[in-house]
Amino acid sequence: MNSVLAPFSYKMNESMPGRFEGYGSTFGNVDLGKDICVKGCFVRSLGDHSKGGTLPAMYWMHDRSEPVGDWLEMSEDSKGLRVVGQLWTGDKETEASRKAANLLRGTSAKGLSIGYGTKKYAYDQKTGVRSLEDVDLFEVSVVGYGMNPKALVTHIKSLTDDGEIPAIRDVERLLRDAGLSASQAKAILSGGYKALQRDVDGDEIHDDMVDLIAKLRDSIKAS
Repeated sequence: MNSVLAPFSYKMNESMPGRFEGYGSTFGNVDLGKDICVKGCFVRSLGDHSKGGTLPAMYWMHDRSEPVGDWLEMSEDSKGLRVVGQLWTGDKETEASRKAANLLRGTSAKGLSIGYGTKKYAYDQKTGVRSLEDVDLFEVSVVGYGMNPKALVTHIKSLTDDGEIPAIRDVERLLRDAGLSASQAKAILSGGYKALQRDVDGDEIHDDMVDLIAKLRDSIKAS
């Protein structure tokens, strides 16, 4: 799963505690991972959610173990992914939802960051920018820092929750989402995957995978 941090303009509803609205993602701006959301990239996924009577999850810092509320409305407009959310308050309040509410009310850096799977994109070899044309939208998190590393680590840990080495096809998909071509991902896995198998039970494998993906993406973009 990848993430994109949106420049965050939002409005709290003072008459309804915990209610706020803003943009989960904006079109046209290049994020820290050199991805850019293209108008229409959320339409299919939002349609799928609508058919199922669901909306993406609301997490604190992309942590699946810390949901903080519910999204009530989510749609594309000319600016981006417009969202209306309700943080859990009162009897539903959790430590994480309280943190999220305090962050939104405070003066520190804040934002909304989407968690998604890439379905279709265009890659500019000259600029290294990836234009996201169609994504599976899984969640929109309240965050207080830049995008990408936390979401990537969360996803990697989800692949190893059972103490098992993730399947090569899962790691290949992760490499593809990081910006590598199919042939590049396959070549890397055929020669370098065993290096990730040193410590299945601890956190070292997570760090190894993050470092590998980051180094590979940087070296390819620089070549």
